[in-house]
Amino acid sequence: MTDNFEYQCRRRFTRQQPVVEEAVMNEKELLGAGSGGDDGKGIQYYDGVWGGDGTQVHLTAGGVEETENVQAVTPLISLLAGNGHGGSDDGLVTVRGSQGVRITSGPLGEPQEVDDTNGVEIMTGTAQEIHINRGLDSDAAQGRITMTEEGIGINAKAGRMSLSSDYGIQLKVAGGTSSITLTADRIVIKGPMVLIN
Repeated sequence: MTDNFEYQCRRRFTRQQPVVEEAVMNEKELLGAGSGGDDGKGIQYYDGVWGGDGTQVHLTAGGVEETENVQAVTPLISLLAGNGHGGSDDGLVTVRGSQGVRITSGPLGEPQEVDDTNGVEIMTGTAQEIHINRGLDSDAAQGRITMTEEGIGINAKAGRMSLSSDYGIQLKVAGGTSSITLTADRIVIKGPMVLIN
């Protein structure tokens, strides 16, 4: 070992770490981490605050392909607050990016990765759909917004749907061939044929 080994292993910078409550691990058998004879799962439970820090943090789940001796496992990452180990009903998950948050779904390369998100983006692959429901059952939802290959649908169910603006509202079809324009002083209806019943 060389004499300057101490300096080779020295930390290059020191970052002030946030004050975090000391976490206490519950007394339970935790398999994995080289213990031998485990079930392929590494689980740890802390009764307290657990945190991590890094210049970049990546969570990945690669899954397992089925072979003659191995059962296939679907890649999965779960974030759960409440109704889990403690059974709490007041769990809260927050996701925040100082520049933006981008949520995507689709095959590899679709949608394409970008690094200029400014705000919040929700995107899917061209063959996928987006559903926003108020209520857990999609058929009995109290309100529903869908985006599919067939189009975009908004259904307020038994509730009221409101669209308002201090300036104006415009509905257009076929690039404006037919349109309805509402402003504070007039309503303009335009089209090759207008039928009012």
